[in-house]
Amino acid sequence: MIDSLAYTSAVVLVVGLVLWWKTSRNKGKERYLIAGIPKGTVVLHQFGPAPYAPSISPFVIKLETYLKAAKIPYVNRYDRKLGPKGKLPWIQYNDDVIPDSQIIIEFLNKEFKVDLNKKLTNDQKAMGHVLRKMVEEWLYWIIVIFRLTFEPNGTIYRKLGVPSIIIWYMRRNAKSGLWAQGIGRHSREEVTSMMKNDLTAIDTILGDKNYLFGETPDDVTEFDCALFGQLCQLAWQVPGCGMEELVQDKYPRLISYCERMKETFWPDWDKLLMKDNHTETSKKSPVSSPPPSSSLLSSSSSSEAQNTLSNGSNGHSSHQPSANGTTRHTTRHRCENGKD
Repeated sequence: MIDSLAYTSAVVLVVGLVLWWKTSRNKGKERYLIAGIPKGTVVLHQFGPAPYAPSISPFVIKLETYLKAAKIPYVNRYDRKLGPKGKLPWIQYNDDVIPDSQIIIEFLNKEFKVDLNKKLTNDQKAMGHVLRKMVEEWLYWIIVIFRLTFEPNGTIYRKLGVPSIIIWYMRRNAKSGLWAQGIGRHSREEVTSMMKNDLTAIDTILGDKNYLFGETPDDVTEFDCALFGQLCQLAWQVPGCGMEELVQDKYPRLISYCERMKETFWPDWDKLLMKDNHTETSKKSPVSSPPPSSSLLSSSSSSEAQNTLSNGSNGHSSHQPSANGTTRHTTRHRCENGKD
């Protein structure tokens, strides 16, 4: 009798714990879900437009380039709301909330049965993997240290309308992270030398090809998306420190590669930049005057998100398949601030 009662109690306890865990997990996920989104729609949460690229984040550019190359319908949500792992970008797809650009790509590959790497040999996939790791785990930090340490005025963030006190805090907060990562222990000259070595290696791998592993847009891979995300920031969106001039002068093939990726997958690139732009001679992409700084740390409510996605207003880009299966992109632009 006692054994039976104990067994029943244990079962009830286990079932209760399982239900509690599922309920807690769902509540956590529900914090991020926007109601009223049509099934099968990818909602991409990201920063707002930036002066010289549609986002200040290389990982947003990587993911959105992948979505375009894979012809996956999506809508942008420029709410700057951090995802479950405290980062951007992240997506909502049906009832799933997926953070991290690479995890998102792997998830969407399965959901949409997409494989941009299907033409590659195992050796090419291995090379692409190593290249992606290099640019995302090292070159990215070079971008960060130039923006927040070596460039003394926080130029890119001022162009985004970030208040001086916030820029000061970002620069101060970045020091410990850059030191822990390792790159913050090096001088500007040392970091520049390391960057040149990386870019020379990438330039050698690319050679005279149009893309990493082929010549036509159909040959573009996930690795191209990752590489373009980082390179376009380094080439066009690290102002005030001479880095862009160095890259454009020393690595013309990489600049041509960025232009090619932009023209192929981002024909609306200039329309997605911050408004009231003024052309600078050092860039083909224009620079904008800063938007109001008061919106820097704000995020839109769920009700606004639902209304915006349903009527297409308030700064969203919708990407829907047309009758022939290609991606139709309609831009509805709003100035917003971005950040790393």
